[in-house]
Amino acid sequence: MNKNYRISGITLLPVHIGGGAEYLLDPFSYVVKDGWFYHLDMGALFSANPGFAQEFLRLSEQKFSIISLRNLVSKAFDSAQRQTWLFRSRISPEFEREYREKLKDSDNQLLVQCMLHENRRAIIPGSSIKGAFRTAVLDGRIDHEKQKQNAEELRSFPDKKRANIVEGLILSAIKEGRYGEEFCIEKDPFRGLKIGDAVLPEDCTEIIKVQNVHMNDTARTEGITMWVEAVAINTSFDFVE
Repeated sequence: MNKNYRISGITLLPVHIGGGAEYLLDPFSYVVKDGWFYHLDMGALFSANPGFAQEFLRLSEQKFSIISLRNLVSKAFDSAQRQTWLFRSRISPEFEREYREKLKDSDNQLLVQCMLHENRRAIIPGSSIKGAFRTAVLDGRIDHEKQKQNAEELRSFPDKKRANIVEGLILSAIKEGRYGEEFCIEKDPFRGLKIGDAVLPEDCTEIIKVQNVHMNDTARTEGITMWVEAVAINTSFDFVE
């Protein structure tokens, strides 16, 4: 018998679920104005302002016009023309400062990884929520002392198989396979759990900086700084399971 439950949640930390390459936005895909980051709909922007479209085309035909084009887009954009932007997100003074500085840089690669959006609103995919539930249950049920005792045995499994074996042991989802113990999908208690996407309230996200830090040396940063769209703290949302 299937049962449906409506569950309410609230974010305790900023939450980012990357939307993939489609939502990795470059400086031609967005504009920053009045404390907001706007994902542009360039087709709608051209339709709303024919004069802008003509000037954009004229500049596009010139060499080394990338800075002029970016400034043109920024000046032509009017947030009151709702049809010209797909969604917006709050920004920090730090991001706005970096955006303004790099508008003048022809090598500007101020990329922002945004979340998935549906009907102009950010969503947390049900698959991501289910994965969070699974991780929480695994963490709550794991017997660390037992895992230490079984460490030598677990190292005998290939790397790709080892994580599945550990999950199977914790969830009592193990079977004897042709080559020894293996994860049993049929016994997986999460197999029948289906969770719908959480559609978030409007204007609940913000652009934040993410810095890669080596897990064994938190005092040292490394890698490339990333800007991402994240759900703000204390955002309430619902989903159905």
